[in-house]
Amino acid sequence: MSFTSNFWTPDYVGGLDALFKKLVQGCSENEEILALANARAEAEYAYGSRLNEIPVSLAPRKDGFGADEGASLRRSYEGIIKEMGEEGQHHVQVAENIRKMVIQPFGKWAAEHKERVDFSYDFLKGKVKSYEKEGQEVQKIQNRYFNKCRLYDDAKQEEETKLLEEQAKKEHLDSQGALSTSEADPPIPPESAPLASSSSSATISATTPVETPASSAEEDDEEEIELADVPYTRVMIRKLLSNMLAEIPQKNIKISILGTYDHISTGSEIVTWLTANVTSGSIPVAEKLGQDLIQNGFLRLVGQVGNKFANSSVFNYQWKRLAFTRAGLEQEQKSGNDLISSMAGEYLPGAISNYLSNPNPNETPIEKLAREVKELDQKTYEAITKYDTTRTTLEETIIRHLSYMERCENDRLKAIKVVLLDFTAAISNKVAGLKATLEKCLLYQESIVPERDIRYLIEENKTGFFVPKVTVYDNYYNPDEGWTFGGDIEMRARGDGKRVPLIVSAILRHLDDQYPLLQNDEVRLGVWTVEVPLEETHKLRKALNNGLSIDSETLSKFKAPIVASALKLYLLELPDSLVPSKSYELIKAIYNEQGGVEHQAARFKEIQALLQPLKLSSIATIDAISKHLERLMKIAKPSEEYRVSLGQELSFLFLRPKTQNLVTMSDRHGYFLARDFLENRNAIFDELKRKNSAASRRTSTFSSSTSSSAGSSKSLQRSVPVSGRHQQQMSSSLSPHADSHAATNSLNSSYRFDENTSFHVRPLNNAGSEETTGTSRFQFQTTAATSGSGNSAVPNGVEVIEVDDDDEVQVVNPPS
Repeated sequence: MSFTSNFWTPDYVGGLDALFKKLVQGCSENEEILALANARAEAEYAYGSRLNEIPVSLAPRKDGFGADEGASLRRSYEGIIKEMGEEGQHHVQVAENIRKMVIQPFGKWAAEHKERVDFSYDFLKGKVKSYEKEGQEVQKIQNRYFNKCRLYDDAKQEEETKLLEEQAKKEHLDSQGALSTSEADPPIPPESAPLASSSSSATISATTPVETPASSAEEDDEEEIELADVPYTRVMIRKLLSNMLAEIPQKNIKISILGTYDHISTGSEIVTWLTANVTSGSIPVAEKLGQDLIQNGFLRLVGQVGNKFANSSVFNYQWKRLAFTRAGLEQEQKSGNDLISSMAGEYLPGAISNYLSNPNPNETPIEKLAREVKELDQKTYEAITKYDTTRTTLEETIIRHLSYMERCENDRLKAIKVVLLDFTAAISNKVAGLKATLEKCLLYQESIVPERDIRYLIEENKTGFFVPKVTVYDNYYNPDEGWTFGGDIEMRARGDGKRVPLIVSAILRHLDDQYPLLQNDEVRLGVWTVEVPLEETHKLRKALNNGLSIDSETLSKFKAPIVASALKLYLLELPDSLVPSKSYELIKAIYNEQGGVEHQAARFKEIQALLQPLKLSSIATIDAISKHLERLMKIAKPSEEYRVSLGQELSFLFLRPKTQNLVTMSDRHGYFLARDFLENRNAIFDELKRKNSAASRRTSTFSSSTSSSAGSSKSLQRSVPVSGRHQQQMSSSLSPHADSHAATNSLNSSYRFDENTSFHVRPLNNAGSEETTGTSRFQFQTTAATSGSGNSAVPNGVEVIEVDDDDEVQVVNPPS
C-alpha cells in the first residue's frame, strides 16, 4: 500500500487534491508541535527569570534577617532564596535547550517540508493543467479530421450516386435505341456490310446481343460484398437494406454545432433487428455485420469520434444515401434550412481560409477533400502521439512526486517522534523532580508508529487505483491502423485476425521462451509480481504502440518483468476491464452468496452464465493468460503467499468498477475471481468454450443457407492462423460459414502438434445435437517424439472443436 497506487482519478486532479490536502494538514501539525515547544520554552524562561529575581529582590533586609548575622534562621533563609535562584537558572536553561534542540532545527525542517509540499502540489497541478489544455487542442484537431472525412464521404457518395444514375439512364436509353433501330431498319446483307461503314454501329446493334435489363441484373448478381464474412450479391444487399430501412426505427437527432441528422438508428436497434432476422441470435456476428455496413459506406457514426460499430443505445448511426440507393428507395430530401443546419458545423471551420488561398488550383473538389483528409489524418496522428507522450510523462512525474511525498511524510512522522523525545530530554536533564510526568511523556513518544500512520492516511483518503485514461489515435477509414494501446480489445483482435490480440499472445509466447533462461523459479514467478518503474514500462509501450505485428526482437531488448508489466499496462488501458464493469455488482453478489468451497460448482455456473454473452476476444484473452500462468505455477509450485500476491496483481485487470471509491477499493471479489480463473480455469472455460462453439455452429448453418440461396457459394482455400506452439493446415470447399457436419466427406484435414499441446474433440455419431458431457467429450494429450516436436494423429470420425489456448477451428476428419 503506497501513495503511488491509491491516489488516482480519471482527471488526475481529484487524487492529487485528496492526498495533498492531508499533506498540507501535516504541515499544520508541524506548526502545532512548534507552537507547543515555544509555549513550554516561554513558560520555562518566564518561570526561571522570576525565580532568578528572588535572591535579589528578597535579599535579607536591614530591619529583618540582615540584623542577625550569625543566626541559623538567617542562614536558612539565605540558602533557600539562593536555591530558588539556582532553580530559576535551571528553568532558563530548559527553555534554552528547547529552543536549541527542538524549535530551531525542527522549525527549519518544517519550513523546508512545507516548501517541498507546496512546490510538488503546484508543479503537478501545472502539469495537469497543461495536459488538459493540450487535450482540448487534440480534440479540436480530431473533430476537424472527422468532419473533413464525413465531408469527403458525402462528396464521394454524391459522385458515385450520380455516376450510377447516369449509367442506369444511359443503359436504359441504349436499350431503347437498340430496340427501335432493330424494329425500324432491316438487317444489312452480309455482302454489303463492308460498304456500310457509316452504319457500323447499327450493324453491331443488329448482329450483337443487346444487354438487356436481365443480363445487367445477372452482372449485378455476380458482384459481391462480404458482410460478417458472408458474400452478398447486389440482389441480396438490396433485399437486406430495404428490409432494414423499412423495419429498423429511425429518428432525427440534433447535435450541438454539427446540426440536425436524419435517418438515425441506434447500435442496439440495429443489432436487435439483425439477431432476430439475420444472425440467428448471434450478437457477435450481428456486431461484425454492423461494422461491415459502416466499412462499405451504408452507415456512419454521428455525434462520436471514430467509425466503430457498437451494440449500444448511446451510439447513433446515420443511414447514408448509398444505403437508400442500393435498397432501391428514395431518400427524403432535406430542406434548405435543414441542410445548412446539419452541414454548417462541417463546412464553417476553415472555410474562409480555404476560399482565400488554394495551393492546388487545378485539383477537383474530390481531390482537394482527399488531400485535406490525408493532411489532417497525419496532423491528428502526430497530435495524439504527442499527447499520449505527454500523458505517460505526466503519469511518470506524478508517480515520482507521490513516491517522494510518501518519503517526506514518513520523515515528518519520524522527525516529530524525535522532536518529542528531545523535548522530554530537554526537560528531564534539568528538572529531575518531574520524573513521573516525564516517564509518561516518553510512553506517548514511543507509541508513535510512522508506518501505521501512513497506512491510516492512505486507507482514509485514497481515491482510486492507477487506471490510465488513454486518448487513442483513430483513423477514420482504418480504425486499427497505427495504434495498439487503449483501444477496444474486440476491434484489436478483429484487426489482427485473431481471437486473442497479437500483443497478448506474442508477449505470452515471449515469456514462455524467457522462463528457461532465468536463474530459478523464484525469479520466474517474480516476473509477474515484481514492481517495475513506470518509465521502463512506458519505453516498451512506446515501441509496441504502432498497430503492427509484435516484433520479437523488440521484446528481447527488455527484461522479462518489463515485458509482463507492458502486458498488464495494455489490459489496464483498455476502455473497460476484460470482464465488463457492468458485471461488477453481479460478480460481487455471486461471491457474497457462494464464495465458499462448498458452493464451487454453483458459483462456476453463475460465472459461466455471466461470461457467455461477453465478446469472444475478452473470454479468449482471460483464458490465454490464465492458462499461461497455470502452466508456470504448475512448474514452479509457488507458495500461498505468492498466489495471494498474483491474484491481487491480476484482479483489477480482469474486473474493475466503472467508478472507484472507498468501498470498491476495499472489495475482495475481484481478487477471488482472479484466483478462480487461475486455479479453476478448466472448470470455468471448458464448458464456456463448448457453448460458444455450439452457438457458432448454429450461426454458421444459417449463414451457409443464406449464402447458398443466392447461388454464391465459392470454393475457398483457407488456412487457420495458429500460434508458434503448434501448426495446422486445412483446406475446405465449404462457403465461409458452412456447417462442418453437412460436408464431412468434402474435407481433408491434417494436424501437427508440438509437445504438451492438447485439443478437444467429440464424436460425430450424433452430429446435429448439442454436445453432452461425459464420454462423448474427451481429450488427447500428445507426447514428444525422440527429437523435434511430437506428432499425434486425430482419429477418424471426430470433430476438433478447440485447439490450444487461442485457436478454435471447425474441422471434421473424414470417417474411415
